[in-house]
Amino acid sequence: MPSTAYNFKIRTFYYGNLFEIKYSQVGPQFNSLANPFLTKNIREFVVSDRVRFFDNKLSFGFDYKSRDNKILRSIINPNKQKSTSTNISFAPGPGMPSFTTNFQTLLRTNEKIELDTLVYTSATESDSIVLKDNRENTKSRNRFGSVSIPVNNNFQNFNILISYNSINVEDQLKLERNENYLQKATDSEALSLIISSKFSDQFSSNLNFSSYKVSIPMFIDSNMQTAENLLRTIALNGYYFMFDNNLKLNGGLSVLNGSGLSNFNFLGLNSGLEFKLIRNMLFRTVFDAKIKSSESSIELNSYSLRLSVNYLFWMV
Repeated sequence: MPSTAYNFKIRTFYYGNLFEIKYSQVGPQFNSLANPFLTKNIREFVVSDRVRFFDNKLSFGFDYKSRDNKILRSIINPNKQKSTSTNISFAPGPGMPSFTTNFQTLLRTNEKIELDTLVYTSATESDSIVLKDNRENTKSRNRFGSVSIPVNNNFQNFNILISYNSINVEDQLKLERNENYLQKATDSEALSLIISSKFSDQFSSNLNFSSYKVSIPMFIDSNMQTAENLLRTIALNGYYFMFDNNLKLNGGLSVLNGSGLSNFNFLGLNSGLEFKLIRNMLFRTVFDAKIKSSESSIELNSYSLRLSVNYLFWMV
């Protein structure tokens, strides 16, 4: 029925396994007064299982999800999406290293097997026929992993977080496509390193290294090519507390380097303070500035100064 919505869920827990089956559907003519932005014309089936070992320190997870918009029989070439996801997490306890990984495979299709024919009529009433390829059959692989390593040295605490994420999209109809077909999806790869340090109760800092690469298919000189953009960032921020933590000073420096389709550099500066005027009143000021340099010029890209006063009328 096009104007109905329902959600069925079965959840069981046995011997550390959390097994769940879910089926939901929202018709294309369904309207919700509670949530006017609810996605319509969608049907979803989900199967998931979570297994935990060693007092929940080690966990394995698996998810299967199928989604489509073929609720009405009149829908032609429905969009279908199937995904499988596997997750592994290990967290032995406070002050010990931990890691998490996730692998996801996503299949997208629209059941279209023929090219669309478009007829254009010019001002001279001459017709031209163009074939447009709207077929979709892609396979995406998403890989994510992160490792957290805490280090304690007397009264100084450090935490090292390393994260990696890559998304690869493969066109299953690549051999059947025209050589001038433009793939809509992009591949990306990201790597980050964050070092959080607490040297004392008054002084702490964050050091961040990150790299992000994206591959974009596009036409260059009338030829289909893959253009790569690479962004590298180094940022350092520090915080210092004074007067029994009533005054907080902070400042930072960041450098962003971009290369690929365009080459540029950004130098960012930030500083600020937070001061408790009275018990329930907080005064805050923040200053930011960004300087952009390219092959042709160096200029002040943006700067801002923000002042605010917050008052808490009730404190428990």
